[in-house]
Amino acid sequence: MYRFLVLLVGLLLLAAPTAAEVQLQRAPQVARPPGAAIAVDPQAVTAARINQLTAKVKNLQNQVSGLQSQVKDLGARQISFQCVDPRTSSNNRGASEDCWPYACEAVQGVCRTQCTSSDQCVGGTVCDIPNRLCVVP
Repeated sequence: MYRFLVLLVGLLLLAAPTAAEVQLQRAPQVARPPGAAIAVDPQAVTAARINQLTAKVKNLQNQVSGLQSQVKDLGARQISFQCVDPRTSSNNRGASEDCWPYACEAVQGVCRTQCTSSDQCVGGTVCDIPNRLCVVP
């Protein structure tokens, strides 16, 4: 999710107009009398800029939609774990691990790496509480 947000912020920064985009396009040079004012239609300039920004927003929306699909796809492929028995952890991709001397932690489905009581140890081991280790007595 963090990568998605970083990509989204990056895309929004790309939407910021560059100095070249902000400069107004000049009309072709036409011979005019010295001192004559240049006529600029502010509504036409504003409308052209709105059209540019609208196209850019549509492009960004398409990119965001694509990124959202990728994030959703990654979430669907997330690995989950479960305890097959008190000392074996298995994941949804078929891998399993013998947790001995620790017990498999039922809520998260992964092998414990330390203990606070002997019921968190398996296979005839007990918890060395001060060191938080399952050991053979």
